[in-house]
Amino acid sequence: MSDSTPPPAAPQPPAQWTGQPGQPYPYVPQPPYNVFAIISLVGAFLLSPVGIVFGHIALSQVKRTGERGREMALAGTIIGYVFTGFWLLYFLFLIAVTIFSIAIPFIVAGTAH
Repeated sequence: MSDSTPPPAAPQPPAQWTGQPGQPYPYVPQPPYNVFAIISLVGAFLLSPVGIVFGHIALSQVKRTGERGREMALAGTIIGYVFTGFWLLYFLFLIAVTIFSIAIPFIVAGTAH
């Protein structure tokens, strides 16, 4: 019985840089970071709505201009929403405790009769 499959091809050598020996690779500058993305990330920890607003603006600008900073803007937006949610729950808890502590004397006085 003869085997009809051909033998595997020899692996190709890795691609090499074709510049002159001793020359460094050419420098390709990267686009700058979006300033609003940086403000979003920092602002999310200081005042969470700042992180949300600047994060959304930065995401829009990064998509349009190709600047770097999408991850920072996304992180600032998410952290801003999470911290805003925590603050909202905290204030709702304080309001509930205040209402409950004000209502306790009336509840106790009403059931004592």
